[in-house]
Amino acid sequence: MIVGGVMLLIGIGGFVIAGSGAEELEADWVREGNDWNGTEGTYTHEVGDMMYVFVPRDDPDRPECSDFELNVTKTGSNDSESLYIHDRCTPDGKLPEGYGDDPLQHYHYGAIKGLEVGESYEIGSEVTVYLINQEVLDEVIGDFLGVIFGVLGGGGCACCGVLIAMIGGVMALTMKEEGPVTIVYDAEGRVIVQGAVTAPGMAADVGSVAPVGDHQSWESGLASQTEEDPDPLPEEEGVASEDWWDQEDR
Repeated sequence: MIVGGVMLLIGIGGFVIAGSGAEELEADWVREGNDWNGTEGTYTHEVGDMMYVFVPRDDPDRPECSDFELNVTKTGSNDSESLYIHDRCTPDGKLPEGYGDDPLQHYHYGAIKGLEVGESYEIGSEVTVYLINQEVLDEVIGDFLGVIFGVLGGGGCACCGVLIAMIGGVMALTMKEEGPVTIVYDAEGRVIVQGAVTAPGMAADVGSVAPVGDHQSWESGLASQTEEDPDPLPEEEGVASEDWWDQEDR
């Protein structure tokens, strides 16, 4: 019962962890954890070499996936090539592929790659964008996995805990505690079991012989339970066994 109760508590703890992780996933973590947001401006990079681009779903100006454009260039650089890489879109061009895994409030449109820590970049877009670094995204993925393992592991552990607790309760109600068994040796070395449960018609004191360290006591105990032979062998020395049998026949 104790083991089942402990497993049940662990299962409940798994559900609590899963619930806290689910609350964080439902929150608008893109707006709360972004490093930069807006339509135009200068962004100074601080973490890693890549940023993920998210666009609000409820933005009335949000273009379809195939029409979205984002210009990202390094400040003061002669290279005008944009560092933004657009994700693939659905066949109709309206939404990005894999939009089912995107946050509830945003679509993931692409990523900015090749960024250098400490450098500034000019960003331009027709719609508000949110930039999320890899560390924030890793935390979100960890929360998602925590929800999955919390639900599966917590549910399984709780079910096992309830089952084991029920088995323990049945055993506690049906099993009877046996009394102590005392083994005593008499003066002749025989074993006397006191308090043992025996079958009907059998004595509780078994009286079986067991050597206790005294060889003579063991022999005497054995002799006390062995009937004497009515026709012992002759003790005369020098009489062969075949001669003795011949004498008996005569």
